[in-house]
Amino acid sequence: RTIVRSQSHGMTASMTHAIPSRAAGRPSRPSRARGGGGGAARSLSRKRTRQRAAADDDAYNAAMKAYSATPYEYKHELGLYYHRIRPNLIVGTQPTTAADIDRLRDVEDVTCVFNTQQDKDMEYWKVDFASVKRQIERRGMKLERYPFVDFSADSLREGLPAAAAALDAAARRGETVYLHCTAGMGRSPGLAIAYMYWFLDAHDSLDGAYEALTSIRPCGPKKESIRAATCDILAAHSDEWPIKLLERELNEYEGAQLSFGAKRMIRRKLRR
Repeated sequence: RTIVRSQSHGMTASMTHAIPSRAAGRPSRPSRARGGGGGAARSLSRKRTRQRAAADDDAYNAAMKAYSATPYEYKHELGLYYHRIRPNLIVGTQPTTAADIDRLRDVEDVTCVFNTQQDKDMEYWKVDFASVKRQIERRGMKLERYPFVDFSADSLREGLPAAAAALDAAARRGETVYLHCTAGMGRSPGLAIAYMYWFLDAHDSLDGAYEALTSIRPCGPKKESIRAATCDILAAHSDEWPIKLLERELNEYEGAQLSFGAKRMIRRKLRR
């Protein structure tokens, strides 16, 4: 078990995968104006877009402020804070400097950085992601990006199947993965729990996988999102991709426990 707080130390495969979410906001409607009124309509549309963006920023700031008042407080100024969940899987806070990448490579033998943040998350904390990415490349490490909307149960549910499949693929390649969001308390541990529940034989219940992670790293990822994503995968057709969300209400304990056969079914559907 590793607990670290630190301020610090060939080409790589770098991929970004957009994960849609109902929480990400609705697209603006096209203008119905015709002729000379088009300019005014476009101006109004741009204004509304800016207003929606400002509202999104305000909501994010309020959510982060509220989150920082919980027991799982994020201390950005303290630097890296992470826990080794498995020999090849570490979950933690966002790396913000080239020195952070050096530390992960040299001290923890990390070969793959798995980022679940949106760009705006890093911008909010004034992280120079271009510099972090360059250092990942310089050190011969891989970068995987599967952005989730922060604090969104729907975004986590929708994105988990594809992201967990990618995390499983990295593990099967023999990578040592540093999995992170911003605080390492919601999105990234939620993804780690889904991976453990779906792909590891050690956990046949969601509660068991959840406890296995949170007993090492105190955090509170959205368990219901993982349970719902489990049901989505089980109900999906074998050739369905991406996995669609069920439109019915789930039963109380549905998806909370997996038989060996159900695990095999999930793995067949996700390992493409």
